[in-house]
Order: sequence, then C-alpha cells, then structure tokens
Amino acid sequence: MEYQLLIFLHVLLFAYWLGGDLGVHLAARFAIRPDLPFAERMRFLTLILLIDLAPETAIVLVIPVGLTLATTAGWAGLAGYWLVPIWALALVWLYAIWRLHLFDILRPGEHVASKPLLHGIESGLRNLTLVFSTVVGVSSLLGYGPLTTTWLSVKVLLYALALGLVGLLRHELGSWAVAIEKLQDPATVAEGNAIIMATHRTGRWYAWSLWCVVALAAYLGVAKPL
Repeated sequence: MEYQLLIFLHVLLFAYWLGGDLGVHLAARFAIRPDLPFAERMRFLTLILLIDLAPETAIVLVIPVGLTLATTAGWAGLAGYWLVPIWALALVWLYAIWRLHLFDILRPGEHVASKPLLHGIESGLRNLTLVFSTVVGVSSLLGYGPLTTTWLSVKVLLYALALGLVGLLRHELGSWAVAIEKLQDPATVAEGNAIIMATHRTGRWYAWSLWCVVALAAYLGVAKPL
C-alpha cells in the first residue's frame, strides 16, 4: 500500500509539473501583449503566479517523494534516517516558495522585509538540491551509490538539468519587475514592452527545453530502459 501510494504521488507530481508549466506559458502569452490595458495584463500576471504554485510545488516534492519511493522499492541504498533531513529541507524550500508567491499575489509591489531572506533561502536550497542531485547521479553511475539502477541515476541527473533550466527561467523573469515599473509610466511604456518581449523570447526556449527534460525523466521512470 505504501509503495502504491508513493507511485501515485510521484506520477501526480510529474503531471502537475508539466501541466502547470503549460498553463503558465499560455497565460504569459496574454500578459506580454502590449495591446491589452495594463490592469488586464496584471490580472494575467496574477493568474501566472497562481498557476505556477503547482509546478513549483512539484519541483520541490519530487525529490523527497522520489527518494522515499526508491528506498522503499530497493533502488537506493539510503538508510531511512537520511530521508528525514531531505524531507525537512524540502518543506523549508516549499514554504519559502509559497510565501514569496503569496506576497506577490496578495501584496504586489509592496515592500516586505522578509522577502530578501526568503529569496535567499529559496535560491540557496534550489542550488543545494541541484548540486546534491548531480553528485548522487554521477556517483551512482560510477558505481559508488546510493542509487542501484542506471535509469534512476540518469533520471536524477535530468532532474538536476531541469533545476538548472528553472534557474535560467527565474533569471529571465527577474526583468519583469523592472518592466512593470516602466509600463506604469507613459514615457517608458515602449521600453517596458521591449524588455518583456525580449525576456519572453529567451525564456520560451528554456521552457521548451525544460518540458522535454521532464518528459524524458518521466519516460525513464515508466519504461526503465537502462
């Protein structure tokens, strides 16, 4: 029963990751349109932040759920106590993401004293997870463990690549805050739209690459070809 539940949760996380990202991409097509009123574009931006909570949650939880599943199925040589700090850090990371999103949704443009700390926690844990996944994947492929199957080792490396692409997307979307300020001033509207369009053109390549990586990782988990 525990194994089946973990399988269900893992599949559900992949579904929300890909499905949620598609929703973000489609909503963004309206948020970037210069022919729409500013207020309408901001409503689409709020919608993007709401939808994005699903893939962001999936990105965080797929590692602790996946490692718990791998340990239960005998695909990982991790002692059970290693799962405790992994879950704890994942929940801290998830808390930081949700708080940041809710600040941007409920208090847009407002200065919040805790946001720099939350941003630091979020980016720090994302980078730590990227390094952890890379080390685990490479070590396991070389035969040092803790993963005992090739397909799972490659899947973990694909997850690390996905996190790298998420970081690149975050970097691009960081320009939106500057662009939105410019959109509120008639004298700099054109400049703001130019920033948004440039960011969207670059970001969509990262997004498409991310979807391919996640889809390939899902295939490895189902087919186990290696």
